[in-house]
Amino acid sequence: VFVLFFLFSCNDSSEKPKVSPYAGSWKVVFSGTAYGSGTVFIGSDGDFSFPVYLTTPYGSITNTVIGSVSSKGNLKADIFYQNEKVGSASGRLYENTGNGIYTTYENSGTWYAERL
Repeated sequence: VFVLFFLFSCNDSSEKPKVSPYAGSWKVVFSGTAYGSGTVFIGSDGDFSFPVYLTTPYGSITNTVIGSVSSKGNLKADIFYQNEKVGSASGRLYENTGNGIYTTYENSGTWYAERL
């Protein structure tokens, strides 16, 4: 009788996906020709999407900001109004704060973030 044994070993070299060091809730304040604030939740993968209510020289609007932050803290996002891309934002997050710039067709300025 010929018996063949297969040995399977568990390979622990496959790491669990790393959780973004920036995951969690942040307050974001926009300043410039449009100003306002919002709360964003950054997911474990670094992705985020949040509405922000802004006051502009033309009245009040709600934009949606969709983007991601890299494991090194580099943030890039697109800004939407009524499902149309109208601008972008970029900047950097640090351990508990962050800052950057935003530009839309009609407004521009800076943003500041603080971990909640």
